[in-house]
Amino acid sequence: MSVKLIRIHAEDNVGVAVQAIEKGEHVRTAAGDEIVAQDNIKYGFKVALRAIARGDAIIKYAELIGHASKDIGPGESVHTHNVDPLPIPDVYVQIT
Repeated sequence: MSVKLIRIHAEDNVGVAVQAIEKGEHVRTAAGDEIVAQDNIKYGFKVALRAIARGDAIIKYAELIGHASKDIGPGESVHTHNVDPLPIPDVYVQIT
């Protein structure tokens, strides 16, 4: 089993692929998280390290980055197809 994921912070429920991962491949993080890829995961993309229920927080960098728009199983790709993004606070909106 190869190390192809990083978990940036201990609180994260997603890992980041440091190499492309093929569906069905058994991979792990250096921290010991182990998954079987349920999808092809591109380099730099997120993958669920454990089950994430619909509505649950998606945590990366120990920060909330969105909520699951549907149940996400361990090893599934985590991207726009299954994550509801957070609203952008007005302070970040540029007025032109």
